[in-house]
Amino acid sequence: MRFQRSGTHDELVFGVYRSGETVDVERESIGERVNADVRQYDVWLRWLHDFGPSLQSILQPSYFSVNRSRMGTNEIGELEKGSLEENRSSVITTLTNRWRWTPSRDVEVQAGWSYLWHNADFDAALQIRYGPVGQPIQQQERESRNLLLDQSGTSSHAFASITRALTEKLTGTLGVRLDRQNVAEVDSREVSGRMAI
Repeated sequence: MRFQRSGTHDELVFGVYRSGETVDVERESIGERVNADVRQYDVWLRWLHDFGPSLQSILQPSYFSVNRSRMGTNEIGELEKGSLEENRSSVITTLTNRWRWTPSRDVEVQAGWSYLWHNADFDAALQIRYGPVGQPIQQQERESRNLLLDQSGTSSHAFASITRALTEKLTGTLGVRLDRQNVAEVDSREVSGRMAI
C-alpha cells in the first residue's frame, strides 16, 4: 500500500509492505520433514520539503521486520529420530535526513546523516534420540542442544559532498563519509573520502 500527497513546498509519501510464505519440504533420502514460515513487514515515510529554489530536505523514518521460523523432524528407520525448532527475527528501525543545496548553476552541495537501531535474535533447539524405538526409554540415548544469539546494536552514518561543473561536459566531486557501528559487541569507526571526475 502506498499513499502520496504533494503540495507547493512539500511532498509526503507513506508506504506499507507485508508479505508471508509457508513452505513444506520433505526429503525422503534423509527422512526430513520441515515446515518453514517467513513473515516480513516494511513501513516507511518520506517527507520532502522545499525551502526555496536552491535548498531541499528529505526526512525518512522506516521500520523493517522479518521473522523466519522452521520446525521439522528427522527419522532414519527405527534407529534415530530427531526434532528441530528454529526462530530468527530481525528488526531495523532507521531515521535518515538528507539535504541538497544548489547555490549556483554550477555547484551542488549535499549532506546527510542516518541512524539505525538493529535488533536480531536467533533461537534454535535441537533434540535427537538414538536407539530402537521399541527399547525401554532408559536404554535410549538422547541429546539436546540450544543456541541463543543476540546481535543487537546501533549504527550511524554522516556524509557531505560538493559537486562542481568543470566544463560543459565534465564535473568534479569531493566528499567525506563517517561511519560508526556498535553491533554484537563490535565497535568500529571509519572515515573515508571520495573524489570523482
